[in-house]
Amino acid sequence: MKSKTLITVFFFAISLTAFSQKVKFDDGLVLVDGVQILQHVSKAAGMNNTFSDLTGKKQFFIDEVHAGSGPKTWYLKIYFIDSNLKMTIKTVRKDAIRKLLEEQVINKDGTLNLENTKIFVSRYDAHIE
Repeated sequence: MKSKTLITVFFFAISLTAFSQKVKFDDGLVLVDGVQILQHVSKAAGMNNTFSDLTGKKQFFIDEVHAGSGPKTWYLKIYFIDSNLKMTIKTVRKDAIRKLLEEQVINKDGTLNLENTKIFVSRYDAHIE
């Protein structure tokens, strides 16, 4: 019985890593599984980030906020430009991009899906501020 459980957990872990997308920030670009999807400009030592589609049109901002001492006090403020929506979420920048891709907020050309953006904000906003 333990071996069946162990095998099930092993295959579940393998399937999660097989389907996760690899997000990489490289020289002003965001690459997903090696494919360029967004342009990225970071200011203030990485605290203020602007993400644009491949044509250079700004799509959203991510600001990293430190609200106290300790590692669990960091959070992100995300501003979606065209929809005028904003949210806060407790995660790191790379994981936020990965989640936006998984929830199909970011299209393959780096533009945003408005309906999915609304759903994402209503589902994941931590209401920190």
